[in-house]
Amino acid sequence: MSYPQLGSVLNGISPTDLVERGFGVAGLFHASPPNGWWAERGEAALADYLQPLRETKATISWHYPVMVLARSSHSGHPDWFAQDEGKRRRERQAFERDMEVALRLGADHIVTHFTHYPSVQREEGLDAKLVAETLGWMADLQQRHALPICLECFGDPFWLTIRAARYGLYLCLDSGHLVRSAQERGSRYLDDAEMMAPLVRVLHLWNTRSLPGEHHVPYHPDQRPADGWAPILALLGRVLPRNPTVPILAQPSMPLHGIDRFWEGLAWLGQRIKR
Repeated sequence: MSYPQLGSVLNGISPTDLVERGFGVAGLFHASPPNGWWAERGEAALADYLQPLRETKATISWHYPVMVLARSSHSGHPDWFAQDEGKRRRERQAFERDMEVALRLGADHIVTHFTHYPSVQREEGLDAKLVAETLGWMADLQQRHALPICLECFGDPFWLTIRAARYGLYLCLDSGHLVRSAQERGSRYLDDAEMMAPLVRVLHLWNTRSLPGEHHVPYHPDQRPADGWAPILALLGRVLPRNPTVPILAQPSMPLHGIDRFWEGLAWLGQRIKR
């Protein structure tokens, strides 16, 4: 069975695992095991690691930062809006370096966290001038490199969607982050997803009931919304009609949840999507 639209972040899962099971999407992120060794060994080593995917023309989803040393303190939440100009400059330089490597290795797009959860970083508290300056810089970078930049939403999806549209950028819809955002803002989860759908270039997939410690749970068909799980199939029902070819990238926490159960759920979902 082949699932070209579906796959997983390389988080304890190898490119060969995905290829042999027929999945066509793979994701890179600096926090994914083996925890950024590619930054230590360099671009050539990463190219060799990804070769099974490149041979099958799989979609490679690049989540900044990737080419960051494993010992780095980078949290994955960039300093786009730091008051210190030097921090902002260094972040931009690192992002552009990542983008250049992503291009050479055939990535389909690059994802970056843009805002945090409302409880951490409220949009109305951001410096509007820095937000506009950052978005303008990203729009120029996207045009120069011809690689789509996807802003991952933690906070208010409406706030982010109108700004991405204004600057010609794209969105990364994260199914789990959207749960927390909707709860904190009192909005409707599925309506938020539908509003974002036209600009979504990649969908990050995991489930949660928002219980303490329950984070990045792999999707499985026995996760019933009646038991508190996010309605993943309903989410896809809002996004795919507007954006039918969007790559879907599972983001499981491993080995906190069983690998066999993960593959079972992913294959089941792949069969539903193909219908």
